[in-house]
Amino acid sequence: MVTGVKIRSGVCYKRLLLAFLLLIVVLVSLCVYPLIIGVGNVSLEGAVHVGSEAELNSAVKAVRKGGSAVIALNNDITLTNSQLLISDKKDITLTSNRTDGAFFRLIGAVKDNHNKPTISVYGGGLVRLKGIIVTHEENISGSGVRISRDGMLIMYGGKISGNHVYDFVISGNNVGYGGGVRNEGGFFKMYGGEISGNSAGRDGGGVHNGVFSHGKFSMFGGKITNNTAGRDGGGVFNYGDGSFYQFGGWIFGNTAPNHNNICNKNYTMTLLYTIIFASIIIGSFGAVFLIQKRKSKENKKQ
Repeated sequence: MVTGVKIRSGVCYKRLLLAFLLLIVVLVSLCVYPLIIGVGNVSLEGAVHVGSEAELNSAVKAVRKGGSAVIALNNDITLTNSQLLISDKKDITLTSNRTDGAFFRLIGAVKDNHNKPTISVYGGGLVRLKGIIVTHEENISGSGVRISRDGMLIMYGGKISGNHVYDFVISGNNVGYGGGVRNEGGFFKMYGGEISGNSAGRDGGGVHNGVFSHGKFSMFGGKITNNTAGRDGGGVFNYGDGSFYQFGGWIFGNTAPNHNNICNKNYTMTLLYTIIFASIIIGSFGAVFLIQKRKSKENKKQ
């Protein structure tokens, strides 16, 4: 008879169950991943080739309401007159006309000190990013992509990088949110690519989801890294009535005074087979900072 040994069967069963569940998630993810990486393949056959701001705006304007087009950048394009506007239910794919694996840049450079984004999608518009870099000219502030109500961004590849929003007040509202992507009530799906090197004066250095109204962000692949925020959520900040679902991809190496990689101030956040690295966010499911609140008028205000 063995004495002095206490078997903690309950703990063992829980660990085995957790290991089994993780194995199932990994196997499902491995089956789905090959399908995901094939999403968003773009052919340049029939694409509209542009080399200047005027040509780019003309190409978008020429698309009828509800129509679609693939627009290929022949070189870096700097937007000095206006942000690129996608609306009227147009389906616009932006890519680069090159075969060496590098990307041309779409550079926001509107000098009006109001945090103008490089791309603004709204009114049922859809922009698909495949093989370009969405950025800003140095010392010019603004989000990489701003998604307003009913707009949609789908990211298959390329980068949203080098965008910075400063924290100041316009018409009584703080505007220092969402350095890379600012989702104000539309839809953002990320299958690949990289959101990196962006910053926000307040929250959401990489992605701010749910500004002022509903917003849905679904992440299936790609990575969000090396972004910074002045307050919360260096990588992703999910707020208000926004919903964040992560089924794949990487979120790591982001920084903020509070909650480096993900900060959730919302009801809906799902993390499935995600890899998140931070001081307290480690592992496949990890610990993620959550602030759960009841719906109230106060909860809808920044």
